[in-house]
Amino acid sequence: MEKGLAASFWIITAALLVSYLTGTASATYEESGYGLVGWFSLGNSQCAILSILVPIVLTMAYRERNLPLFIVSAVAGFGQLYMLGTRLAFLSIFVCAFGLIVVWLLTRNLSKKYIAVLLAVCALCAATIKISPMYLNQHQYELAMAGKQVDAETMIHSQESQEPDDRMRGLQFVYHFYNPRMCMRFGTDRLMKSYQYTDTVSEITATRYQKIVFCRMLMEEHPTISRFFGMELSRMQFHDYIYDVENDFHGIYFLLGWVGLIFMLLFLSYFVFLIFKALFSDFRRYFTPEAGAFGIGFCLTLLNAYETSGMLRRPNASFYLSVLLAIIYYLVCLRVYPPKQANAKELKA
Repeated sequence: MEKGLAASFWIITAALLVSYLTGTASATYEESGYGLVGWFSLGNSQCAILSILVPIVLTMAYRERNLPLFIVSAVAGFGQLYMLGTRLAFLSIFVCAFGLIVVWLLTRNLSKKYIAVLLAVCALCAATIKISPMYLNQHQYELAMAGKQVDAETMIHSQESQEPDDRMRGLQFVYHFYNPRMCMRFGTDRLMKSYQYTDTVSEITATRYQKIVFCRMLMEEHPTISRFFGMELSRMQFHDYIYDVENDFHGIYFLLGWVGLIFMLLFLSYFVFLIFKALFSDFRRYFTPEAGAFGIGFCLTLLNAYETSGMLRRPNASFYLSVLLAIIYYLVCLRVYPPKQANAKELKA
């Protein structure tokens, strides 16, 4: 399994490099042109996959005490996360690096040279954050939102100048201008109430939150049983725009209801239970550097599922989750570990 995952990592790396050298790579954010996703389709799914693979590949090189391979793997892995340009990918760099250091510390398997490599990569990423694709894209987005916010306030004030204290009418103009489809679908007054009458344009126009609000309001129109078994995907479409949410756990709820979401959470919780059960029974035996690497990948997987729709509902990424869960089950339930050695007090007794 480890060799297969490592091979997958290097194939992904090679594909990204070839796409860049041939000038056929796609940007993570098409509108701004920032980020590098190569020939792959979704930045969020690519982030989830790399979050699983990077700590595993680094741990394999660390176990072999192959410093050149470790350096190359760190540059390739963290470099891809850096260039990907999503905020979650940038965060994953530090989670992977410091997570591995903590694992090595707890397993008493430290090596200063390898820790220095991880710290150097983190320092470089932190030092160059203002030229990173993630920062540049966010900065451009914030500038655009600042301009739109000025326009929104102008709309509100112009209405108040005609009819004093009529802020609500001004807000209606703002919502009609920045969120016209949802105003048409649900009515402006109802939409404003769902947004708690905010005048912050970044909230009104945020695509991810728009989709959650749309599905919440759509769910309110359905019978109570839909909350248990979900809604049809086709009903989330309006004027050729699909409002399927961009968060996996939210998406499972809206498509499969509480029943589907609870079953999914129970399934994932089963593996969390196995992990904690094994660690509480014999921490030193089960908490190995390899187990720690898979644990880091699993934690980042759950974070990706909560923040994006690129994990649980994407076969290209959920495949890696399936492999990860199979490995976790093997490590805590099937693997035969060396017999525990008795300590001096036990031998004396």
